[in-house]
Amino acid sequence: MRKLRGYVMIAIPVIVILVIVGGVILFFNRQLEPATLARNRDMAIIFSSMMVALGMLLFSILLVVVIWILFLVKDQVIPLLETTNQTVNKIKETTEVVSENVVDTTARVKNTTDFVTEEVAAPLIKAYGLVSQGRAFVRVVTGRNPRPEGSPLSRAFTKEE
Repeated sequence: MRKLRGYVMIAIPVIVILVIVGGVILFFNRQLEPATLARNRDMAIIFSSMMVALGMLLFSILLVVVIWILFLVKDQVIPLLETTNQTVNKIKETTEVVSENVVDTTARVKNTTDFVTEEVAAPLIKAYGLVSQGRAFVRVVTGRNPRPEGSPLSRAFTKEE
C-alpha cells in the first residue's frame, strides 16, 4: 500500500505538469495558419493518447489492488471468521453445560436445606421447646426463679436498692 501511495503521489504532479505544459504550448501557438493548426491538432492527439494510456495504467493498478484485496479476504479474513465462529460455538456449549450444572446444584442445595430443616432442625427445635416447657413447669410447681443473680435478665427485673 505504501508503494502504491508513493506512485500516486508521483503521478498526480506529473499529470498536473503535463496539463500546464500543454496549456502553455497551446497559448503560445495561437496562430491561425493551417500548418500551426495541424501541429496543434497533432499535439492534442498525442496529449489525449498519453492521458488515455495513463488512465488505462491507473485503472490496471486499481484492478490489481482490488484483486489483491479479494485474495486477502479469501485467504485471511474468511479463516479468521471461521475460527471465531468455532470459538463462539465452544463457548456456547460450555455455557450450556455450566447452566445445567448450576440448575442441578441449585436443586441439590434446595433438597439439602429441606432435609436439614425436616430431619435436623425440626427435632432440635421440638427438643428445646420441650426443655423450655419442662423448665416453666418446674418453675411454676416449685415457685422458684431459676435465673442466676448475675444474669442480665435478673438485673433488669430486680429493683435496685
